[in-house]
Amino acid sequence: MRLNDAPMAVGTNFVDATAKLDLPNAWWITPVALPRGGQPVEDAIMARVELPAKSPVQPFLSIKLKDENTTFQKIAFADLNGDGQLDYIIKQPSSGLDPGTANFSPDTYTFEAYLHDGTFLWRHDLG
Repeated sequence: MRLNDAPMAVGTNFVDATAKLDLPNAWWITPVALPRGGQPVEDAIMARVELPAKSPVQPFLSIKLKDENTTFQKIAFADLNGDGQLDYIIKQPSSGLDPGTANFSPDTYTFEAYLHDGTFLWRHDLG
């Protein structure tokens, strides 16, 4: 089912209020090419999300960090292993420490990476 009449020029936050949650559901994004003066031509699926039947309502994802005492300030999302899933890179510490300041210590400024399922990948000190 097409949701929009014209290609989207900016992002969107779609909520499917008609989804039957006792059944499996799937949503996908299809790029559209507009030939000169012609009708839209649909191409391959660009992104797809599936929700199994009777999935629990979970408005957040929780992963266990390698060090339980870790505090972090920022998180970035990227596909780190090419499987099509968004993985996580966290920046520590939780304070807004600027590496250009005189008090900066590389030992306290690190990045950690985790796969989408919480599997720890690596930790790098910035130094």
